[in-house]
Amino acid sequence: MCPPAQAQGRRIVVFVVGGITRSEMRAAHKLSAKLGRPVLLGGTALDSPGTFLKRLGVRGRPRARPALARQAGA
Repeated sequence: MCPPAQAQGRRIVVFVVGGITRSEMRAAHKLSAKLGRPVLLGGTALDSPGTFLKRLGVRGRPRARPALARQAGA
């Protein structure tokens, strides 16, 4: 099904302040194919999974201290 003639060629522009991820890029690409219109996605940064988590302030699990270090410190 083709989009209406008046919608063809109109661009959808999305700009994200704070950065975008590759999954958001993929979603924009799929939306573009579904709508038959270009979807332009931009942002202040392209975040990897690690940098995305750092921006959120998420840290990994605290590491357990090895048994030897606990004994020496006790």
